[in-house]
Amino acid sequence: MNHIAHPLATRAALATVAALATFAASPAACAAEAEAAAAASYTAYVGNDQCPTNNSVSKITGPAWALGATIGVGSCPAGIAFSPDGSKAYMLNAGDNTITPIDTTTFTAGAAFPSGVIAPIFVAVTPDGKSIVTAGAGSNNLAIISTVNTGSIQLVPVGAGPLGLAVLPDSSAVVVANNGDGTLSVVRLGRTPALIKTITFPSPGCQAYDVAVTPDGASVYTSCSNGPLWKVSAKTGKPAAAPIAIPQASGGLDIVITPDGRKAYVANFNGAVYPVVLKTGTVGAAIPIVGAYGLAISPDGKALMVGNGYCCFIDTPVSIVSTATDTVTSVIPTGGNYTHRWLAFKP
Repeated sequence: MNHIAHPLATRAALATVAALATFAASPAACAAEAEAAAAASYTAYVGNDQCPTNNSVSKITGPAWALGATIGVGSCPAGIAFSPDGSKAYMLNAGDNTITPIDTTTFTAGAAFPSGVIAPIFVAVTPDGKSIVTAGAGSNNLAIISTVNTGSIQLVPVGAGPLGLAVLPDSSAVVVANNGDGTLSVVRLGRTPALIKTITFPSPGCQAYDVAVTPDGASVYTSCSNGPLWKVSAKTGKPAAAPIAIPQASGGLDIVITPDGRKAYVANFNGAVYPVVLKTGTVGAAIPIVGAYGLAISPDGKALMVGNGYCCFIDTPVSIVSTATDTVTSVIPTGGNYTHRWLAFKP
């Protein structure tokens, strides 16, 4: 007995066959689409902090890395952070204790507003986009500023000489590195921010400079001006039994962690950046970069930007490192007798 296919079923089958044939017949087009999807474009803002002159921030784009426009900000620009949606950037002005908002669509600076602290150096925006957090190295306070109403500032006392800070991925707390007393402060965020824990380090201690949190929020890593890199449990607040030794025993500065949580990079002012495999605590070969100071990792984790922080009044470039090979792939001259201790990639 012969079966006659339903006309609609026949048309559907023919359409499917035609689609498959088109897909199979154009591998070059598919490859081009895949390549386009894989291609990345980057925008980063770099502070020009040769204080008290050159109070500005420059835009750098890649991967055909090039220096773009430069705009003025406040006195002695320091840390910079983007909102999660990338629509705004916030530049700290350490010289006048203010924050300059920057519209990233037009690359224009808005009116500066008070930071609430003295000598703000590092800054972050909470992952939920609700708050700007910054520590005042001259006032031993953490400021939590509403992004909706920048006049709303909540202050929480922390340790001595607070510098680097990092917010947990769920926006529940911020960890602050206190360079003056070698501790970490954990501050609860929300309606009533408060200091909930002070973390101290066993011997050889840590002159805490900067902190970074793993993407899963499980661990905090602290770079130390006196050399080592410490891992701390975010849940218990307990440091590891021993630190990770960095080959150059002094000058630990900025630290960043790749978005996949596999590696950290630690800047050392003695002239190198060190990659660290976090699972094993293995320190890789030094990536030589003169004056290595400021660090920023691209959203896809493929590019590490390194700012030359040497002082004073010399031309200092910005370097790009491939995280796949841990080698410098580009050097971007910036001129202008700048130093670059503060930089960030747009999300």
